[in-house]
Amino acid sequence: MNTNPQFENMNNDVSFYKFGVFYFNKRDSRFMVPKASKLGYTINFAKPYAYIMIGAIVLAIVASILLT
Repeated sequence: MNTNPQFENMNNDVSFYKFGVFYFNKRDSRFMVPKASKLGYTINFAKPYAYIMIGAIVLAIVASILLT
């Protein structure tokens, strides 16, 4: 991961978290960012890939349910 201090400041700023849960920052180039609590990672929902990834996961779950 990138250790640029500018990224760390963006990550810890609560104004970039929607509803306190979803990280949304268009200026942050990272797709996955460390959580503000430093325990794990979250997705930057300002990136279109986030929605593609969530859609693929939902599609995989629905397909597995329907095909069993």
